[in-house]
Amino acid sequence: MTSLNFATLRVKDAIVDRMRNATGDRPSIDTHRPDVRVFAFLDANNATLYLDLSGEALFKRGWRQREDKGQAPLKENLAAGLLALSGWTPEAPLYDPFCGSGTIIIEAAQDALGIAPGVSRHFGFENLADFDADLWSTLRSDALRRIRPASAPLPIAGADIDPRAIAQARLNLSRAGVGADTVALECRDFTGSKAPFEQPGFIVCNPPYGERMDFEGAAEGSGFTGFGATLREGFAGWRACVLTSDRALPRQLGMKERRKWPLFNGAIECRMFVFDIFAPGTAPRRNRNPAPDAAGGDVAER
Repeated sequence: MTSLNFATLRVKDAIVDRMRNATGDRPSIDTHRPDVRVFAFLDANNATLYLDLSGEALFKRGWRQREDKGQAPLKENLAAGLLALSGWTPEAPLYDPFCGSGTIIIEAAQDALGIAPGVSRHFGFENLADFDADLWSTLRSDALRRIRPASAPLPIAGADIDPRAIAQARLNLSRAGVGADTVALECRDFTGSKAPFEQPGFIVCNPPYGERMDFEGAAEGSGFTGFGATLREGFAGWRACVLTSDRALPRQLGMKERRKWPLFNGAIECRMFVFDIFAPGTAPRRNRNPAPDAAGGDVAER
C-alpha cells in the first residue's frame, strides 16, 4: 500500500456498500466526525476490524473544551493516577501549587464528591443501532444519585502564577460539576507560600519542566531550589508528590525522596518523586532498610 488515505477509504466503502446491500440505503459519512468509528489493523495475511465503543479517548471526562486546554494540560487519567500513587484520600487536605487549568484538583474534588469519571460525556456506543437508551439512562441516573453535594468547601486548594490559568481552573471546576467555590484557588507564585490548611496533607503537582514548557522567570536550577526552601519552611509535616522529567529534582530541592515512580506524561518519560517534608534541621537519619510504604513496595525504583 502506498496511501493510507486510500486504504481507509476502501474500508469505509466496503462497509457502506454492505449496508446498502442490506438496507437499500448507502449512508453518507462525515469522515472527520463519523457517528461510528471502525478501526482496521492489517498485517501480511489478515485484516482485523474493531468497532470503537468509547468515541473520544477514555481519559477525557467531558468537562474540558478543545479551545481552553492551557499550555500543557495533564491528562485526566494521569492526574487520577498521581493521586492514587500518592496515597491521598478525600479526608486529607490536598494542595497543588502549580494547578494550571486545574486537572489534579478537579480529579480530587470529583473523587471527594462521588462524581463518576466521565458521567457527563458522550460515548461511541450511544450511536449504535442496538443501543439501549433506557438502560443507559438508568445507569447514569444511579451514578448521578451517588453524588454528594458539597455542604462546605473541600480541603482542596490550588494556586498558579498565571491569572489566566486560575480563571480557566474556575471555569473547569464549574463544568466538572464541582463548583468554583468548593475548591480554594489563588493566583500567586509558589515562593514563600504557606500551607493553606492547618492539618498537614498532600501536595500533588506537575510543575513546569523544560521539555514541556519553560519555568518562567527562573534561572536554571533556581526555580526548584526556591520550591524546596518553600516546602521546608512552610509545609512541615506534609507529603509532596512531584511529577517531573528532571531526574535531578531531589538534588535541586535539597531533599531526599521517600520513593519514586516511573511514569510517562505523553511521550515524555518522567518520575513522580515522593518526599516527606520536615522542618529545617529536623529531618531524620536515613533508614538503610526502609519498611514498605502504604502504596506498597519500597524506595527502590520500579
